Amino acid sequence: MQRNMGTVDRTIRLILAGMVAVLILTDQLNGLAAVLLTLGAIAFAASGLTAFCPMYAPLKIRTNKRR
Repeated sequence: MQRNMGTVDRTIRLILAGMVAVLILTDQLNGLAAVLLTLGAIAFAASGLTAFCPMYAPLKIRTNKRR
């Protein structure tokens, strides 16, 4: 698994995942919206922490700087 995400991309994804977590924990989101956004937040957090986005790979997108 080769890194394909830059620092800015990773930071944005982690912030969005955190915002969803806060909205759910403060009961601002519930029901189907909460479930769907939780799944998206988990995917964003996982890709942000690993610096690899599986959707970027087949599209050959890289937001990190090549060495």
